[in-house]
Amino acid sequence: MKKVLAASVLFCLLFCKQNVQESYSTQIIGDWESISNKIDEEIPNEFFNTKGYSFLPDGTCEVKGGIINHASNRWQFLNPETKYTLTRDKLRIFDPGYNKWASYHIKELSDTTLVLDNITFVKKNFNLDKSPDFDAVIVASSGCFGYCPVNEIMIDKNGGVSYHGHVNNLSNGSFVSTVSRQRYKKIMLAFKKADYLHLQPDYSDSVTDHSVISISFIKDGRIIKSISDYAQSSPQDFIWAYNYLTYLSPQLTLTPMAAAKEYFNASLYTAFESKEALLRLTGAESFFLLNELKKSKEVFDNFHELYTLSHYYGADKISTDGRYYRLQFSDKTVKTLDLGYNFLTQKFVNQFKKKNE
Repeated sequence: MKKVLAASVLFCLLFCKQNVQESYSTQIIGDWESISNKIDEEIPNEFFNTKGYSFLPDGTCEVKGGIINHASNRWQFLNPETKYTLTRDKLRIFDPGYNKWASYHIKELSDTTLVLDNITFVKKNFNLDKSPDFDAVIVASSGCFGYCPVNEIMIDKNGGVSYHGHVNNLSNGSFVSTVSRQRYKKIMLAFKKADYLHLQPDYSDSVTDHSVISISFIKDGRIIKSISDYAQSSPQDFIWAYNYLTYLSPQLTLTPMAAAKEYFNASLYTAFESKEALLRLTGAESFFLLNELKKSKEVFDNFHELYTLSHYYGADKISTDGRYYRLQFSDKTVKTLDLGYNFLTQKFVNQFKKKNE
């Protein structure tokens, strides 16, 4: 009788452990965000400020805060996608930055809450229908009091990449590259999870010496949304989405920009200026205009020159009416480019401000 009872208890224990294992394997699937704000002290706040994970059923996960390459002497981010294993109450995540597994004790796991060691996470739920698909996204980052990367990157739905690094990047200069359509869809999904279309146009905090990140979304050749974020003050899902692009360049195969386009030197900010009014573009909007000008054709038409661009793309002076752009160079040569549409009427016509405002 005692043997039968012991066998029954052992069977029950094994069965219960199996049920817990199966339950954990199901419940951990999804996106999780830390609510305890336990920051890795080795990594500056400028890079990320909240931990998060996205676990998939196939044993892969995404580390939302980013994976640092600790073998590099710079703050270089690796591909945030890695692998994980789940055994009873132990979660193991492979860290390519250290080339080893990190282990966490699961203190609690339910459909809504995950506690790893002393860090509490909540499961995220998204309505992906609230923000539409977009054809391209541009992210531009400014400098800070430190070693923040200063760059711009534009990625379109066909996988085309335009990149310019200014300072604090592994690659500085103008380059082109490609990403797979699958990667582009993941990038777009991250911004849709953040419900980008309904975010505020500006986010800021009462701190100094942080970077400004500007983001623009393109649909049917036009800017449908622009957002500026100072000191990572926007919602966390949005920060994770744009940080991925800010630090993407080391993962790309970069090809220097064609020599024929070298007179298009990237400028962080552009302003349209008349005698009385001024329109300042964000870094992302400026980089979009730059890429549109690269695609424009040279013409010999005359036009009414209404504005000058206060930051010149390699030319001594650029005058424009919004559609045509007359570039004057130091050697007295002139090029007139036709954008094919008026850049200002699409979004900016009502955003000019008087110079004395």
